[in-house]
Amino acid sequence: MIFMTKPGTIIKIQLLQCSNAKDYFESKERLFLGTVLSKLQNNSFDGLNLSSEEKNMLNMIFDKYKKYL
Repeated sequence: MIFMTKPGTIIKIQLLQCSNAKDYFESKERLFLGTVLSKLQNNSFDGLNLSSEEKNMLNMIFDKYKKYL
């Protein structure tokens, strides 16, 4: 997955958290999504300032739960 924008990533995370996927999240996925969402929302920088590990984890979660997006 290519991360286009910070707002796009925030929206996808929020969609996942509000979908039925939340019933299937592992605890580490739930914690990770909350942490990344908070990090993105609290940063005034307009770019997507995530590490490659964070991007890989988001990519894995988005792929795993893509039917809920």
